[in-house]
Amino acid sequence: MFWQKPTTTTITRPDRDRLLEVTRAKAKTLGWAMFIDRLQRELDRARVVDPGRVSPDVVTMDSRVRFLDLRNDRPEVYTLVHPNQADLRVGKLSVLSPLGTALLGARVGDVVSVESAAGPRAIKIESILHQPEAQQRARQRSARPEEVA
Repeated sequence: MFWQKPTTTTITRPDRDRLLEVTRAKAKTLGWAMFIDRLQRELDRARVVDPGRVSPDVVTMDSRVRFLDLRNDRPEVYTLVHPNQADLRVGKLSVLSPLGTALLGARVGDVVSVESAAGPRAIKIESILHQPEAQQRARQRSARPEEVA
């Protein structure tokens, strides 16, 4: 087993739709087959919600997430991105990587098991530092005129 989440994955409809496009495009490239299969299985079992209904404690695409590697108690921070945006030097993790796929849809407090080159890792999601959907809801609330009593 490469990774396991303790809960059902929740993803937004736009994330799912765009990731399905990514899987179709990358599927034509032989080197991506194993990663595509993993992501496709995750998409198939996911609970899909509208962006305005996703909980702020769920890792969505373009979320910045802080987690703790339980093996060495070292915190890490990454932004989950599409493959063409990935750049680990600046903390941008591809959703097609085993860790990226495992993070997608995970919730704060979840412990996720991921197979890495150094062996299995257990990571605990500590916080979502930025979630685009939560930021969008905050902007919409602040743009509404105050109701007069």
